[in-house]
Amino acid sequence: MKFDYQSFKQNINIYINYLAVIFAFGLGLVKFLIPVSGVMMIVLWMLEGNFQEKFKKIRQYKSLIIFFIFILYLFLTLYISADINYYDMSRHFWAGKHKTPLIWYIKHYVFYSLILIVLVTSLRKEFTRYIIGAFILGMLINEIVSYLIFFDVIPPLHKGKDYEIVPFFINHSYYSIFLVVTIFLMVIELKNFYIPKYLKIVFYFFIFTATLNLMLNIGRVGQYTLYMVAVITLFYYFKFSTKKIILSLISILIIFICIYNYVPTFNKRLNQTINSIELIFKKKYYNTSLGQRIGMDIIGIEITRQYSLFGVGIDEGMNAKNKWISDNKKFEYTKPLLHFHNNYIQYLVEGGLIGLGLFVLFFIYLFKEKTLGIGKDLKYIIIPIFLLASLTEVPFLRDRSFALFILIYAIILIYTNSSTYRETSNIGLDKK
Repeated sequence: MKFDYQSFKQNINIYINYLAVIFAFGLGLVKFLIPVSGVMMIVLWMLEGNFQEKFKKIRQYKSLIIFFIFILYLFLTLYISADINYYDMSRHFWAGKHKTPLIWYIKHYVFYSLILIVLVTSLRKEFTRYIIGAFILGMLINEIVSYLIFFDVIPPLHKGKDYEIVPFFINHSYYSIFLVVTIFLMVIELKNFYIPKYLKIVFYFFIFTATLNLMLNIGRVGQYTLYMVAVITLFYYFKFSTKKIILSLISILIIFICIYNYVPTFNKRLNQTINSIELIFKKKYYNTSLGQRIGMDIIGIEITRQYSLFGVGIDEGMNAKNKWISDNKKFEYTKPLLHFHNNYIQYLVEGGLIGLGLFVLFFIYLFKEKTLGIGKDLKYIIIPIFLLASLTEVPFLRDRSFALFILIYAIILIYTNSSTYRETSNIGLDKK
């Protein structure tokens, strides 16, 4: 059979969208699909051409311009670093240790920035539901495997008791973040799309089981994010109904009390958190999980006093931390930590006030984007999950969570008023 290049080129955009669906599925389940589908999308996008029109589309979004300025600034911080000869990147999907942070920068920020460009210029609104559905499907498989482990049907996929029911993820914290995203994506699906009654029952069932799975998990970052975003969602959807807000808040409180009393894992983790707070305020004792995070915040702020404007540069954050604690022995318990457990502090230390300022400015302009339908819901419900998780973790430094953010952000942009990209489909618009 003779290969018809013209026909292939005409269908490249469709192929890219199918790959975006695979990319979304990989985010929720099969890790190797992320780089594979990502590289294929970039290659097809380049073969498609029409770059002038594509970059014209990119220039419409102020938040996107600031995002790329931020990424460029992070590149410049590579040359601020006092020592850029070595970087441990074993936690990323290109497993292994690379000789310089520049390699990591390219494989992390540059790679996902290219995927963002591809998605913003090529994603079709009609594929939005398939992309979200693929991610949810991957996470539901994750959840099923987690319950099979919990009920001893299959053995744990990870060593260590605390990580036993975490399948296919690097640790419990990021699994919990992804569970929260899954829960609220299903809520958004129920609001924005037509779903038959029997499928609605399935959705509500999986929202319940995903919430329970989150509470059985020891990832506190996902647990506190769930409750805070639930409150945000209530005010977002019921802002004109005080009665519904009050009833919903009471319901959340009742659910919280029930989970606390009947789910031992959640009960234990909450009591540990309360005990850690008491130790910090009463005895100034920081050598606990929560205390270490607060200690890293203190260290980060102290380092920034010396390197306030430009920071210490990418990869120098931990060196600067270890140098600081060598003169402050009471914080030696933070020495094994590999990052600041706070994305804002991480960028403040490594990028200075300029780096953190650009990071915050990006989100300000993101929220100023005039979005419609599902894009609006994603902006006000899903984006806060990343912002709240960033208080105790570094989702923008982890490949899988950063890739998920890129995907959500791209979908938001194609539903903005400023977009010149128009689809005949009304999928994803608010129901009348």
